[in-house]
Amino acid sequence: MYFEFENTPYYCLDVEVSTPTARGGQTLVRLKMRNLLTRAVFDKTFKASDKFKEPDLERRGFLSLFRLATARTFLTR
Repeated sequence: MYFEFENTPYYCLDVEVSTPTARGGQTLVRLKMRNLLTRAVFDKTFKASDKFKEPDLERRGFLSLFRLATARTFLTR
């Protein structure tokens, strides 16, 4: 699942839902998520009622032409 948090696109790697044992407690959702810009992975806990926007993403096919020591060259299809 892809979502946007703090104006950054993320991919959800794992979800863990924790329900409260006492009355009036909030259901919490712990996400293991990957930042799609920096590739960093971290855990974050949200309330079950939190809402997120869907990021504006586009999947494209590409062909790897060649790789140098410091760079790669791609051709989009």
